[in-house]
Amino acid sequence: MLIPKPFLVSLSINPENIDSDMKLVGRWVETYDSPRSRESAKKEGVRFILWLASQNKNLQSFTMEDALPLKRFLNNPTPKRVWVGRKKGKSQEAEWKPFAAGLSESSIRTSFAYLRSLYKFLQTIDLVSRNPFSDAKVKFRNVDCRSFQKRSFTPAARGHIVRFFSENPRSLDTIDLSRRKLLFFFAFHTGARRSEIASAMFSDIRVDKNGLYWWHVIGKGQKVSQVPVGEELLSLIFEHLSLLGPKAGTFSKTVLPKIPLISGLSASSSSMSPHRIWSLFKETAAMIANEITTCGDLDSAAELQQASTHWLRHSAGSFQLSELGLTLAEVRDNLRHSSIATTSLYVDSEDRIRHDKVRDASL
Repeated sequence: MLIPKPFLVSLSINPENIDSDMKLVGRWVETYDSPRSRESAKKEGVRFILWLASQNKNLQSFTMEDALPLKRFLNNPTPKRVWVGRKKGKSQEAEWKPFAAGLSESSIRTSFAYLRSLYKFLQTIDLVSRNPFSDAKVKFRNVDCRSFQKRSFTPAARGHIVRFFSENPRSLDTIDLSRRKLLFFFAFHTGARRSEIASAMFSDIRVDKNGLYWWHVIGKGQKVSQVPVGEELLSLIFEHLSLLGPKAGTFSKTVLPKIPLISGLSASSSSMSPHRIWSLFKETAAMIANEITTCGDLDSAAELQQASTHWLRHSAGSFQLSELGLTLAEVRDNLRHSSIATTSLYVDSEDRIRHDKVRDASL
C-alpha cells in the first residue's frame, strides 16, 4: 500500500513514520475474505493512517476522545486542496487524493465499523488493550426511512414494467427480451443484490425433498442463504431456458444447468459483470420510462429514470411485508439482512406511504 510522495510531502509526513502502521493495516486487510471487502478495508485504513499522521498520532496513541474529531474530518476533509481530488485517481499518480468529497453520515458509520474491526485485530495481536471505537460515544443520525420509500417502485410503476415485458413495444429479440425480464423479475422476487445476480447460476436453484424450489446464494459477508422461489419466477426461469435451446445444455425440472442466470447474447453464454448487469437494467429502465412518458404517467416515468437495480431489492422488501404479509423475521431471512433493524426500515416506509394516502383527506 504505497502512498505517492507528493501527497505525503503536502502534509509533511515522513514515510518511515507511518511504515509500521501501514504494515499492520495490510495484515488486517488480509483477514477479509472477499476482494470487495479487502478493497474497502484498505481504503478506510489508508485514510485513517494518513489522518493520524497529520495529527502527529499513530494507531497506539489514538483514543476514544479522538473519534469525534475524526468524524468531523471525514465529513469535511480540510484543507480540501490537500485531501480532496480526483475521484478515480490511482495511488501511483501525483494528483492522487484520499477523498473525492466529504463522507455522508452513513458512509462515516461504515468507516467507523471498519476501524472498529481494525482495532479488534490489533487487540488480538496484543498491540492495544482497548478498542477506542467500541468505547467512543459518537452519535449517528438515524437513517431516514423516506429514502427507502423513494427507492421502491410504486404499484403503478410495477404495472408499467409488467406491461412492457408482456407487450414488447420495442420489438426486442425474443431471447433479449426474456433475459431483461428475468433480470427484473428475479431481482424483485428474491431481493437479489447486483453482485449476486452477476454470479448466479441456474444450477443454484434447487429443489428440496418436498418439491420446493430454493435459490442457494453466497451473499454479502460470505453468508450462505437460501431464498424461496415462487411459481411465477420458476415459470419464467424454465421459459427462458427453453428459449436458450442448445445453449442451455441438458437439464430437467430438478437439475438445472450450470450456466449464468443472466448472460450476454453471444454464443458462449458468458456471464455478465455487476457493472454490465447495472447497464442492462438502466438501459431497460430507460426504455420503459420512454414508453410510460407517451402514456402520460410522468411520475412512474421519473421512477424508472432514477431507478437502479437496488430499487428492486427495496421493492421486494416492501412488497413482501405490505402485500404478502410476511413477518419481519421472514423478510429479513429472504433479503439476508444481518440485523432485523434494517428490515424494520421497510415497515417505516410502508407506514409513511399509508399515512401520505390519508394525510389530506377531508369531509
